[in-house]
Amino acid sequence: MKVHHIDPAAVAAAVRARQLMAEARSAAFDNLTELVAALETARTLSDSVAAGGELYGVGLRDLASRLSEDLLGRGRSLQALADRERRGLLAH
Repeated sequence: MKVHHIDPAAVAAAVRARQLMAEARSAAFDNLTELVAALETARTLSDSVAAGGELYGVGLRDLASRLSEDLLGRGRSLQALADRERRGLLAH
């Protein structure tokens, strides 16, 4: 039987690579969290314009209302996809 020696430097490099990958994934999820929050902020602003009455023209209120609805759906989709990816990565 042949005995293989494992280079400790290679093991250390592999461990460090896994740590860096975990840090990168964490940063990516933080970025997604910030994006979801930004969409919610934009939605709140859109709602404010849509409810602004005479302060804004009819076209602006209508566009803001539609934008708010779109942002709600897209924010939910983004959150669902991020959650699914996070669960998938945690399963590995």
